[in-house]
Amino acid sequence: AISLTPLLTFDVLKISRTSSALLTIFIVSTFFSLNVYHLICLVQYIICVILCQQLEGISKIGIPITIFLDKRCSSRYTIFGMTIPKNKKEKINMARAKLSGIYVPVVTPFNKDESINFSGIKEITKFLADNGVTGIIPSGSTGEMVALTLEEQIAVNKAYIEAGHDNGIKVVASTGAYRTADVVTMSKAAEADGADGVMAVTPWYMAPNLKELTEHYKAVHEAINIPVMLYHNPYYSTCLLTDEFIAELYNKGYIDAVKERQADVYRQQNLRHLTDDNFSLFYGFDVCPVETLSCWTDGWVCGTGNLFPKENSLVCDLARAKKLEEAMKAQSELIRPYLHLFLKPDSNGDILWLQIIKEGLKMRGIDAGYCRKPVLSELPEETVIRLKDTLRHYGYID
Repeated sequence: AISLTPLLTFDVLKISRTSSALLTIFIVSTFFSLNVYHLICLVQYIICVILCQQLEGISKIGIPITIFLDKRCSSRYTIFGMTIPKNKKEKINMARAKLSGIYVPVVTPFNKDESINFSGIKEITKFLADNGVTGIIPSGSTGEMVALTLEEQIAVNKAYIEAGHDNGIKVVASTGAYRTADVVTMSKAAEADGADGVMAVTPWYMAPNLKELTEHYKAVHEAINIPVMLYHNPYYSTCLLTDEFIAELYNKGYIDAVKERQADVYRQQNLRHLTDDNFSLFYGFDVCPVETLSCWTDGWVCGTGNLFPKENSLVCDLARAKKLEEAMKAQSELIRPYLHLFLKPDSNGDILWLQIIKEGLKMRGIDAGYCRKPVLSELPEETVIRLKDTLRHYGYID
């Protein structure tokens, strides 16, 4: 048998209803051998490309098809991001694309009777997409995941996935739960529904030890073929992790990204040092986006982006482009004026951030619905006044 490290790459550069596919074939190889299974897969892919030309309503699609054949390593076939292995017994893996940009952990709109308002989901998604966000994360902390049943969380994720893709943005579904089996179930459902990734907060209340956490994320990662984002929020989960352990999870191949909720910018620097550029680092708080996005992180998971998506998207873009003077000016002028709503307590000592976001969205004409008890939707009058004054500052209400 002759062989060594051959590579065939097929790129369908464009498919449209009005023009045929432009197929460019690059062959970089010496000698190679194909078995029957390889040939069958190749024929299937070519048929798939031809069929794609017949699809109605598609104006432009890029389809990379890459075939690696090497007797010293597993052969892989890739189409639509799917990797087909050398033989049928091997597991099929989806390409885990690196996540980046600004993602908003969206609210879950409830009706007054606490049922889920699915029409509100479409409205919220369009509002965020129209204001420049990269993607959304449904069913997270802001999405009141602790108030959802497993079935509801799957349904909310699916509705946001469909709405997000309809509006041209990505969706990373939050599949956090205490039980590993529940996280796996919801993650598989999210993948089947088309999610671009999943985010799983560390199990809460009875915080697992490091070995248990390792097994937890290993099980999730091995169950699906899309990126897994670890959500590190020790304030809510009671589970405080070191940078070294988070890096270890990545280096072992059990996570692909992290949302780091702590506001310590040094943690972003340290995590980058302990990993590599393929690890997606997301700043997960609201106060220091420029400091971290201009240096270490790939993106920002921004809760206040629900209410101020345009402002946050602009700051994120400027910081990631390393336009520091413009980014600093934008943060001072566009972000600092609303931060008091989420940092300064009212006269009762409360910061009702979730109610502020939902009520603020309703003031802006977006149907964000109500909260689910035990969270009460009503805001004290003093907070309503502060919220209205802030929205007037931005010109969003009269």
